[in-house]
Amino acid sequence: MTAREKAESSPRSVLHQPPILRVLQLCAAASKCFCCSVSLMEVALILGHHPSWTYSAFIPTSLLPFVRLWSLRLTWSSVAGCTLGIIGGFIRTQCAGRTLGRSSSGETAARDDRKLITDGPYSLVRYPDYMGECLLMAGNVLLLASKGSWYTEGGLWNTVVGKGLACSVIVFVASVALSRFWMVEKEDELLREEFGQQWDEWARRTPYRLIPFIY
Repeated sequence: MTAREKAESSPRSVLHQPPILRVLQLCAAASKCFCCSVSLMEVALILGHHPSWTYSAFIPTSLLPFVRLWSLRLTWSSVAGCTLGIIGGFIRTQCAGRTLGRSSSGETAARDDRKLITDGPYSLVRYPDYMGECLLMAGNVLLLASKGSWYTEGGLWNTVVGKGLACSVIVFVASVALSRFWMVEKEDELLREEFGQQWDEWARRTPYRLIPFIY
């Protein structure tokens, strides 16, 4: 369990959680489903152009008749989006892996004693899981808006529904990213109140909350 998760598990944190964050948490699942659906559509379209596959003759037409495989291509923006997504996912995996490694190795006392985890990625910034989340979401949005993607080449950006869905995801991602800057300040207050001198030492060693050398 990370420092953030321990703070969130306390009754005080739940009581102080504003309604807007609860709404954002409910919207998170919808946003993930949307981004994953777009990616799966693109994968299915590519697979559909392989004649050896049983359903290759049906999938391209069922997705969008006017999208062709050669219209899907890598661009600088799509490569940047993929890179951000991979980096963000790697950071979050490292955070989760370190936490799972501690608990699976029998160190359950760390969870019971509410130990503050300050090593690994938490020695670079105090909230690396938030940083990875923001990078991952930014990469998804960049891929969504890039030329050469299924969403763009299929003309969905030119439809009312397509624009509405994409803009909703962008607004949601921006809201989540901005909320993280507010949350880290509140969580710092909670962690400092709970861990005292241990938190002060961690903050001296790791002065940045989200972005190394910047914030």
